[in-house]
Amino acid sequence: MRKNSFFTLIIATKNCTDSIEKCLSSIFSQTYQNFELVVIDAKSNDGTYEILNSNRKRISYLVSEYDESIAEAWNKAIRNSNGKWLYFLGGDDFLNTPFVLDAVHKFLIGSDDQIKLVYGLIDIYDHHRKIRTQGNHWGRVKKQFNYYMSISHQSIFFNRTLFDEFGLFDVKYKIAADYDFMLKVLRNYTPEFMSQIIVCSVSMGGLSNNFRNIISAHSEFSISSSNNRTNKHFYYIIYLRIKVLIKFTYKSISIFFSSKKV
Repeated sequence: MRKNSFFTLIIATKNCTDSIEKCLSSIFSQTYQNFELVVIDAKSNDGTYEILNSNRKRISYLVSEYDESIAEAWNKAIRNSNGKWLYFLGGDDFLNTPFVLDAVHKFLIGSDDQIKLVYGLIDIYDHHRKIRTQGNHWGRVKKQFNYYMSISHQSIFFNRTLFDEFGLFDVKYKIAADYDFMLKVLRNYTPEFMSQIIVCSVSMGGLSNNFRNIISAHSEFSISSSNNRTNKHFYYIIYLRIKVLIKFTYKSISIFFSSKKV
């Protein structure tokens, strides 16, 4: 571990050889350099680990072993980190510009010491094409957070003391561990929105490729919301599931008839 780092950047990887070099490059090119990089690889077998290992001198902690969930990987990373502020991204994500950490650092040192959670904007891409920039003030997304993760985790910086106060991510959640943790935090702290900072560019897979994950995520959102006693979630989750199913069915039918015309 690198001592006295201001940031710890955490990447959980699995078989992302097509994107991991771009992800690492976006981190190593940052103009603000007081950070450590922690990478937890889930036994990749496509060359991802070899790429990571070739950059070992610039990675503070690197391990490749089987994980039960991304929450388990994140918890390993937290235990082996030293930074004051923690940031989590995936192997197919990348920091938006070389000036992201510098901008976030300036924002944090100019903010109240009581602030424990900050978030910015993200750019969402689908097959290398930018779809939209996403993010909004807490007052506009607070209500939605009772129902689902209305702030992207790739936009969030966590103060380390939050993990001392609330514990690590709950590994029983395969997809929504970040949402569950956030619900605990948000009962006690208000996040600060960095409205001028696009933190990360995030890849978005097609709906058909992620359909099961969408349903699983919303199921876990429902369980976590119930455990954390947010209200009216049960009926809203039914509405969301029906909405997603209709969209998926429509897309599947469209693809079927398009293939028949060829």
